[in-house]
Amino acid sequence: MIHEVEGDILLTKAQVIAHGVAANDPMKQGLALSLHECYPAMHKDFHHWCHQAHPEPGAALL
Repeated sequence: MIHEVEGDILLTKAQVIAHGVAANDPMKQGLALSLHECYPAMHKDFHHWCHQAHPEPGAALL
Protein backbone atom coordinates (compact mmCIF):
# COMPACT_ATOMS: atom_id res chain seq x y z
CA MET A 1 0.00 0.00 0.00
CA ILE A 2 1.26 3.51 -0.79
CA HIS A 3 0.96 6.29 1.79
CA GLU A 4 1.71 9.97 1.24
CA VAL A 5 3.91 11.39 3.97
CA GLU A 6 5.77 14.61 4.77
CA GLY A 7 9.23 15.04 6.25
CA ASP A 8 12.58 13.35 5.75
CA ILE A 9 11.99 10.21 3.69
CA LEU A 10 15.20 8.68 5.02
CA LEU A 11 13.79 8.63 8.56
CA THR A 12 10.86 6.41 7.57
CA LYS A 13 10.45 2.90 8.90
CA ALA A 14 9.21 1.77 5.48
CA GLN A 15 10.82 -1.38 4.12
CA VAL A 16 11.22 0.12 0.63
CA ILE A 17 11.98 3.56 -0.79
CA ALA A 18 11.46 3.99 -4.54
CA HIS A 19 13.06 6.87 -6.42
CA GLY A 20 13.40 7.31 -10.16
CA VAL A 21 16.76 8.39 -11.58
CA ALA A 22 18.16 8.33 -15.08
CA ALA A 23 20.64 5.64 -16.04
CA ASN A 24 24.17 6.75 -15.17
CA ASP A 25 22.82 9.70 -13.16
CA PRO A 26 25.69 10.96 -10.97
CA MET A 27 23.29 11.31 -7.99
CA LYS A 28 24.71 14.68 -6.94
CA GLN A 29 21.58 16.52 -5.76
CA GLY A 30 18.32 16.13 -3.89
CA LEU A 31 17.03 12.79 -2.70
CA ALA A 32 19.42 10.94 -5.02
CA LEU A 33 22.39 12.55 -3.25
CA SER A 34 20.98 11.66 0.17
CA LEU A 35 20.47 8.05 -0.93
CA HIS A 36 24.00 7.99 -2.37
CA GLU A 37 25.46 9.23 0.92
CA CYS A 38 23.37 6.92 3.15
CA TYR A 39 23.65 3.82 0.95
CA PRO A 40 26.97 3.90 -0.93
CA ALA A 41 26.68 0.21 -1.84
CA MET A 42 23.32 0.90 -3.53
CA HIS A 43 24.96 3.69 -5.55
CA LYS A 44 27.80 1.39 -6.63
CA ASP A 45 25.37 -1.43 -7.53
CA PHE A 46 23.17 0.97 -9.52
CA HIS A 47 26.06 2.21 -11.65
CA HIS A 48 27.38 -1.31 -12.14
CA TRP A 49 23.91 -2.39 -13.29
CA CYS A 50 23.71 0.58 -15.71
CA HIS A 51 27.04 -0.36 -17.29
CA GLN A 52 26.15 -4.05 -17.53
CA ALA A 53 22.46 -3.93 -18.50
CA HIS A 54 22.19 -0.66 -20.49
CA PRO A 55 18.64 -0.21 -19.10
CA GLU A 56 15.84 1.15 -21.23
CA PRO A 57 13.69 4.02 -19.92
CA GLY A 58 11.30 2.66 -17.31
CA ALA A 59 13.51 -0.27 -16.31
CA ALA A 60 13.98 -0.94 -12.59
CA LEU A 61 16.83 -2.21 -10.47
CA LEU A 62 15.26 -4.47 -7.88
